[in-house]
Amino acid sequence: MSVTGGCSGIGLGAAKAFSAEGARVFITGRNQVALDKAVAEMAKRAARIDVLMLNAGIFEPMAIGEITEEHFDKIYNTNVRGLLFGFQKALPFFAESALTILTGSIGATIGIPGMSVYGSPLTIPKETYDA
Repeated sequence: MSVTGGCSGIGLGAAKAFSAEGARVFITGRNQVALDKAVAEMAKRAARIDVLMLNAGIFEPMAIGEITEEHFDKIYNTNVRGLLFGFQKALPFFAESALTILTGSIGATIGIPGMSVYGSPLTIPKETYDA
């Protein structure tokens, strides 16, 4: 199994749960110190991917009138670009019957004030627009 965003939060929890059940787990993350610590907690190593869990996701609340190109790029590079290219790079390591799990957020179904970029490209209800 391979888990992106596996050094903290939901990703780390999923990686530990699969490891505890006997799965061999690959994990990736953006924080090397946290990643090294998480790897040390799981002894099994894998040679191929049977299950890929794409779990990367960040948000930084920001009013719509304050959103910058840098903010937009940071969120999209992790939440969208990271998932797409993470999946693409994992393909050569897939076992023949590999499965993929994509984790999401409540931000995919409702508008949340201050989270316009995080919830996009969704339609955000007018009553949740940031001032």
